[in-house]
Amino acid sequence: MITLLSNATVNGAGTEFRFEPLSAWPKTLQIWGTFDGATVTIEVSPDEVQWNPLPDGAFTAADVKDLKISTEKIRAVISGAGASTNLNAAIT
Repeated sequence: MITLLSNATVNGAGTEFRFEPLSAWPKTLQIWGTFDGATVTIEVSPDEVQWNPLPDGAFTAADVKDLKISTEKIRAVISGAGASTNLNAAIT
């Protein structure tokens, strides 16, 4: 399991993960926890400099999504975190 967010409580980017070339796809993204008004946006980067939001990659509630992308880096970003926000995101 690749952990992007682990009990994250504030706005900002979680752990960036770099896939090896030719990694097996698709993968499954799971997002869960207490949102309290927060949005989790999944971003990808082709060059480790410019980050772009994944289409249909903004979540305001727990969800599971199959990822069928070809990218080198991926991360989860929290915005709008409330006092009780506590979020997790992982790829399996």
